[in-house]
Amino acid sequence: MTGGMQGTAAYARPDKESVVGAWLLTAADNPDESGLEWQGEGRMTQLRCGVLFAAISVPGKLVRATAEAWKPEQVDAFLAEALHGGPVIYHRTDHYYVLTPPSVAGRWQTPPNAYARYGGRRLSCLGDDRYLGVPALGESDPCTAFITYWSVPVAAPGRLCDPITVLRVFNVGDYLCGEASA
Repeated sequence: MTGGMQGTAAYARPDKESVVGAWLLTAADNPDESGLEWQGEGRMTQLRCGVLFAAISVPGKLVRATAEAWKPEQVDAFLAEALHGGPVIYHRTDHYYVLTPPSVAGRWQTPPNAYARYGGRRLSCLGDDRYLGVPALGESDPCTAFITYWSVPVAAPGRLCDPITVLRVFNVGDYLCGEASA
């Protein structure tokens, strides 16, 4: 008998991206089709909110003002730190979508009169029966992304942003921006 372990087949542990991808695809109406869409030209698929996550929509203007940064890489770094590594998607409509637990949608209320300086667009929450364009997991470069990219990628299945932290971050940003313009 030689040294080493006999009978141990080469067991390949799934990589993080495969595990996260499989988890996300459970929110797809057709997981096989969505997986193919991630591999296609647009590298994006529509996933149903309210299953695994809700998505808080934050106007890009508010995000950049809060971050005090205009370059996407700087904004992404700010979001990663401020939201403790929770996942965020940027969409070319100039909105950031902060992924939170699905239960948030049922209790979400934007504070009255909030964010008037940002074109009257309030933070809204996408929940049950709403869809979000979700980029392929490797799409995290704002320079090469087609429509959408991961501003802060998903770190692990179920690891989402705390909604209280989201409100605190953007309420402080809104306050600071108001003070600066007063």
